[in-house]
Amino acid sequence: MLITRRRFGALALASLVPAPVPAQTGNGWQPARPIRFVIAGGPGSGSDMTGRLVAHELARALRQTIVIENQPGAGGTIASDASAKSTPDGMTWTLLSSAAATQAAILKSQPFDVLKDLAYISTLSVYPIVLSVAADSPVKDLPDYIRRARAEPGKMTYTSVGIGSAYHFVGELLAGEANADLLHIPFRSGAGPLMDVLSGRVDMMIDSAAATLVQVRAGKLRALAVTSPARSEHFPGVPSLSEFYPKLQYESWLAIACAAKTPPEAIARINQEIKLVLADPKIDARLKEQGQRATYSTPEETRARMERDVARFRGIVASRHIERQ
Repeated sequence: MLITRRRFGALALASLVPAPVPAQTGNGWQPARPIRFVIAGGPGSGSDMTGRLVAHELARALRQTIVIENQPGAGGTIASDASAKSTPDGMTWTLLSSAAATQAAILKSQPFDVLKDLAYISTLSVYPIVLSVAADSPVKDLPDYIRRARAEPGKMTYTSVGIGSAYHFVGELLAGEANADLLHIPFRSGAGPLMDVLSGRVDMMIDSAAATLVQVRAGKLRALAVTSPARSEHFPGVPSLSEFYPKLQYESWLAIACAAKTPPEAIARINQEIKLVLADPKIDARLKEQGQRATYSTPEETRARMERDVARFRGIVASRHIERQ
């Protein structure tokens, strides 16, 4: 059974009773009560859709109800804190995004330690960040954008969903590698970045593949580059940023974590079921529709990804002289 619970505004509940599944073999850990799954994104967001898709299958596999709580805000810190301070029994999960690493880098303090207070279970998906302009923009391609920026320092702008977001950091990396003075126009969230790019008030938008793909398909945006190591099948003909600047490779991610000191057998069982879910071609196809790629990882690999990202983003904060919040 999958249940939705919104922690803001009125309480809304919806349930789906899964079909029976055979008893599991192998690892014997079994959740003793409904699992609480905290998602930082609001209902209908990309992370919410991914979390629900996977949770539906995990509820069947674990033969236990999963209660979804949407707790957006503070760059995912609220949702992560809920898991970090929960009972370490494997029955409270958080859907983390790469924003957890950026927040650890930009914030002076947090109510928890993202590396010490969470146990990492597995990634669910990875996806590129996309640099795009309005379809009718005079900017022809990324080299043209950089040429304009070098010719008039501080004039060429880009927007993101906020200071200290992964999108902001990609812009800072680009400015450093291209030796160009770019002006960051931050928004907290929502449709602000898109509206300003479409209106011509901002030159370029840096956002997720899912958010950009919809607008590219609608003919409103034109992608200039993706941050994945190779070109993305979702953006035919669009170069990878690393083709211009080899060091600029980055993929955002979604992962499941729980409280530190959760029993290893619980983590192993959840990880095993996630691996099976992500191997399902139907799940992979659904994630591809959202511009994502199903990506399983071991608990050790998931933690290592977080550690690398935190270290990299802290390096950007220091080298680009970004004021910590």
